[in-house]
Parts: sequence; structure tokens; C-alpha cells
Amino acid sequence: MEKLRQFLEGERDFEDAMTVEDYILPVDVLPDGSVLDEDGNCFGKKDR
Repeated sequence: MEKLRQFLEGERDFEDAMTVEDYILPVDVLPDGSVLDEDGNCFGKKDR
């Protein structure tokens, strides 16, 4: 959405705004709400 907003405001070209760079990875959601990816990276709680 951010890239589309930037296109609409004239900050990006259309082709750059429509390029998909996101991808989906399997994760585990831990009891404290943090997220652990398959590489062992933990996102969410900073006190871990």
C-alpha cells in the first residue's frame, strides 16, 4: 500500500509501485505473541 500511495502522490513510477517484493514464510506464533521464523529469527517481544 505504501508504494501505491507513493505512486499516487507522484513519488514513484507505476512499474515500481506495482512490483511485488513480498513473500510468505512459515512461522510459529509463541505464547507471548512474538513470531519465530524458520531461520530462528524472533520478531515481537524485544526482551527475549
